[in-house]
Amino acid sequence: MIKKLSAVAATAAVALVGAAGVAAAGPGGATGGQPFDVNLVAGEEVAPFIGVQGASGEGVLRFNRGQERICADIEIDGFTPALAHIHEGVAGTNGGVVVNLTSLITESGDIVGCVDAERSLVKQISKNPEDYYVNTHGGPPSVPAFLDGIRGQLS
Repeated sequence: MIKKLSAVAATAAVALVGAAGVAAAGPGGATGGQPFDVNLVAGEEVAPFIGVQGASGEGVLRFNRGQERICADIEIDGFTPALAHIHEGVAGTNGGVVVNLTSLITESGDIVGCVDAERSLVKQISKNPEDYYVNTHGGPPSVPAFLDGIRGQLS
């Protein structure tokens, strides 16, 4: 009986460790979701926005309809953003903000964590990622009106 209980306890411990590993996976501890890569560069900005030369960003966004969340894990280099958003718009055009990612900007300038988003929006972006882009903006004193930044289409 003791051997049987020990085997059950060991199995449960292994299951808990495995579950903890899954829960810690992904940005901000998020799990699951459909991943989309994003590569942000200065040359993708569209006037009146100005690309920050030498700056770049690379990472992944995960769209989880069931949790009504969008999670980001984007490393930014050569630039510290003050604002970050997902916009609706195909390459070469500017569009309106659909998801605000500003609260996910870390002290180092990376964009990490999750934000809530309506299921219908998460689904819409997931179905047509090429119609959406991520961009960041710097802000005073670099360029007035937060016009400087980097941008990348979802893929």
